[in-house]
Parts: sequence; C-alpha cells; structure tokens
Amino acid sequence: MVQEFNKFCFEKPVGSRGVVKTQFGYHIIELLSQKGSSPAYKIGYLAKEIFASEETINMASNEAIKLSAEKDPKKFEEYLKNKGQSKITVPTLVKENDAQIGQLQDARQLVRWVFEAKKGDVSDPMPVGDQFVVAMVDNIYKEGTQDAATARPLAENSIREEKKGEQIIKALGSNVTLESASAKYSKEILTAGEDSSITFKSQIINSIGNEPKLIGAAFNKANVNKVAAPIAGKSGVYVFKVNSVGEKVADPLEDKVQNRVQQTAALRNSAVSNWFEGLRKKATIKDNRSKFF
Repeated sequence: MVQEFNKFCFEKPVGSRGVVKTQFGYHIIELLSQKGSSPAYKIGYLAKEIFASEETINMASNEAIKLSAEKDPKKFEEYLKNKGQSKITVPTLVKENDAQIGQLQDARQLVRWVFEAKKGDVSDPMPVGDQFVVAMVDNIYKEGTQDAATARPLAENSIREEKKGEQIIKALGSNVTLESASAKYSKEILTAGEDSSITFKSQIINSIGNEPKLIGAAFNKANVNKVAAPIAGKSGVYVFKVNSVGEKVADPLEDKVQNRVQQTAALRNSAVSNWFEGLRKKATIKDNRSKFF
C-alpha cells in the first residue's frame, strides 16, 4: 500500500473512520480489525577492527614476564591456575626447520629457542603475531625407537580394534552359525558375490568394504559349503559361508595386458616413494638451515 493508506490502516485504532488522500485519489476508510502487525526494524552493520591499546599491550607483556619467571614446572602450573589461565599443549612434534607451532603461524623464533633449550626450560616472553608467548619444553624426542607414550596414540586404536575383535569372537562361541551370530548382534545376513564381483584380486566387497582377510578366506577351499570360523577384519568380525567358488577362463592377452599395467604402476610407485630415501641413505647430509633462518 502507498504510505498514506498504510499509515492510516496500521497507526489508527480499530473502529477509526476517515478520509485519506493518496496519489490515486480520496479514500474513505473504516478500520474493522487489525492483525499481524508488529514493530519492524532495519539494522545496519558497521565493521570496525579493534586494536589493542598501548595499556593493554603493556599489561599483557608484564603478565608474560611474570609467568616466564616461574621456572619450576609446579609453580608454573600454579601461576596459571591462580590467574585463571590455561596451558596449551601442542600435540604434534616440533621439528627443527618448522616455522609453525600448533595455531601459531609465524613462530620461527620460538622454534629456534626450543632447539636450544633443555627439557623443563621456560622461555622469555616472545611476540608471535598479536600474542605474547611463554613456552615450556615438556619433552625432547631423540631419533630412534619411540617410547611407549609417544607410540601410544599411533597404535592404540589398532590394538583396541584387535582386542574388541577377540572379545566378539569369544562371545560368539565355538559352534557359531550365521543365524546365531545374526540374532546375537541384531545384524542382517547379507549375500555378496552372486554377480561374480568377488575375485581373488578384489579390493572391495560390495556393501561391506575393503576386507582383504575376508576375501582371502573366501577362496580357501576348506571353507566351501560350511560356516567358517569368525574372522576379525578391518571394520568388524565376520561369520560367513562360501556357497560356491567358480573358475574364470583365462584370456592370455587380457592377463598379459593386465600384468603389464600392474607392473608399470608398481614400478612407478616404487620409484616415486623410494628414490629420495635411497639418495638420503647414500649421501652424508647435515641440514644446518635452522641455525641461520
């Protein structure tokens, strides 16, 4: 509606009568009822970057200096707790030529200090970006076999999955059938390979995924026409029965082409992944970049 018409209809109380003039002429209006009206606002946004004042910077610098004076790890932790601050532990290893530590992007100065420090050392405050950073070296890793604490995150998940598989196989019992396993864990009995999609060279089983142990066991003649012993795979424990195993008529030309493609791919992958390692082993290289940059 035009402005004059709209103003009378929504700003006058119900029961009002009046004559309104608009660009279209004169209108006699009587307000019988009103509904659905509510205040509306147009909001504009103005973005403005906020910079820390000199007073804020000085205060942060002084706090960082006080924290860096706490050289004892226990007092260091107590100071953080009393100030209501938290310590950020970087989970990844810091390497000698790194320029980044965790979320700190331009941290080359801090990395150089780390490799000159000893375990337990606390740094002086260092400006990194818009922050003052006080660092503590909590561990130093030497080249060679990893200790248990370092290796644990890398191996824990695989070991847990292996133990879970052992527990499930034990719970299934010695005389397991497809039906008993299905009922125990409320899983549907699936049929795969009827379309000849499972071959000894297959990587994937439809509706299951990448399970090389299961594919290998499926071609074991001892498992034909009977329920095989449960197998712990990559993503579960499998109870299966091989209904039949067929033989594919070999095409000499097809096999020759396929073998050539596979050999070429294997050689290419080997060359890409191993050339640098072979060169490194034959050469005596000392990387001193970290001392200058």
